[in-house]
Amino acid sequence: LQEAIRASLEEAAVDEVRRRELDQAEAEDIAAALAAVEADNLREAEATAAALAAAEEAELAEELERSRRREARLEEEARARRSTLLLPPPQAVTQTFAPKQWLSDASIAFAYARLTAGGLAAAKDPSITTGKALPDDVLLMDPAAAFWLTIQDDPTLLEEATGSLRLEDRELLLCPINDSTDGSRADTGTHWGLLVGWDRRTGHAEKDGCSHFARFTYYDPLGVSCGLSSALRGSNANLEQAQTLAKKLARRDVQVTVGACARQTNGFDCGVYVLMFSEIIASAFL
Repeated sequence: LQEAIRASLEEAAVDEVRRRELDQAEAEDIAAALAAVEADNLREAEATAAALAAAEEAELAEELERSRRREARLEEEARARRSTLLLPPPQAVTQTFAPKQWLSDASIAFAYARLTAGGLAAAKDPSITTGKALPDDVLLMDPAAAFWLTIQDDPTLLEEATGSLRLEDRELLLCPINDSTDGSRADTGTHWGLLVGWDRRTGHAEKDGCSHFARFTYYDPLGVSCGLSSALRGSNANLEQAQTLAKKLARRDVQVTVGACARQTNGFDCGVYVLMFSEIIASAFL
């Protein structure tokens, strides 16, 4: 009996040793598996960090290249403006500046081109053929472009068009406003007003995708809701056009305030007043 008990105890001791060995082997296997997983995670993290660093470096290089190209383009445009020969207007445009004539799209576009290329001095003196161009951060929008943007509803076309205006580079924006809504014909409106965008929104436009302008002001030589006769009315329609254009340029809802300005006393000098307002505002900005 004693021998049987001793044999049983020895067998139990051997089993316990084997169990402990198995437990230790299993623990070692688990530790090895955990170490392998940790090593894999570390390698994956290192690979991810390296990929992110490479992507950031590539993005930085691309941004620097875009900045270099932009600076080169701006310099080229500035050089072209400085060397622009200020040509006299075509005969058809000259006739619109005669007494009691209404300025057309081409009239204001010519005056804006002359002001842009030759500065304030060239705008005041038609004998000047060369001059110092306005700085690139001032944009005098072609009236046809302003009208097209106002009536255009295609978001893709609007984004392409506003992108080409480089609004992010501008500090002052002048937009002639016509009360026409007929996109099939030119020069169908009856009144000119002026929309001005200013007060650069520092640090916000890059985040929300909107333009830099925080403030839009509309100037109308007839005033708004002025109660004039039908021959001199149209300014309320211009204000609506100005609000539509401001919203599209800002790519967000904006408030357009009505600015105080000089008033015309007839039914044909609105375009001349818009040019006068533009010169005054550009001069004050400079």
